[in-house]
Amino acid sequence: MAIVKDSATGKWKTSKAEPAQMQSAPDHDWYWNNSSRASGQGKYYQTAYQNLQRGWAGMIDPRVYQDLNNIFNQDKANYEKELAEYNQENTKATTRNKAEDLFSQVRSSTMGGDYAKQRDILKNTDLGLESAGFSKAESDSIKNTLLSDYKTFYIQNKLQTWNTNLG
Repeated sequence: MAIVKDSATGKWKTSKAEPAQMQSAPDHDWYWNNSSRASGQGKYYQTAYQNLQRGWAGMIDPRVYQDLNNIFNQDKANYEKELAEYNQENTKATTRNKAEDLFSQVRSSTMGGDYAKQRDILKNTDLGLESAGFSKAESDSIKNTLLSDYKTFYIQNKLQTWNTNLG
């Protein structure tokens, strides 16, 4: 999974959709109806499930419950891993958006003649990229890109060129 820039909004986002919600405990009725793994286990499970539906729980081999619990627990572990990855990427995207928003604020408050002061503000601000999960190299690369973009903006929009005819 990675974060990508949304072409419509210009904001960073995760490349994957949020995982669907999952039950917190192995409710056998719910799990049987909603798990493709549990429902495809064959005649042995179908008979057991029909007995469970009829209220004949005493006639069900205890291994059926154990198997359903095992399937559920494995799926739950996979879900939790997927959710953790999604949350990590979402945190990275949000942090990167905040960093870009800060640079946008500084750009909009730049008047001209204050490049060094504004650049130092940007250089010395902790953007929280590393605490969001970016490596040191990624963090430095992002910050350097943003500083370079600020420099380009300043040169193109705020820098007053010297008129040699006056001097």
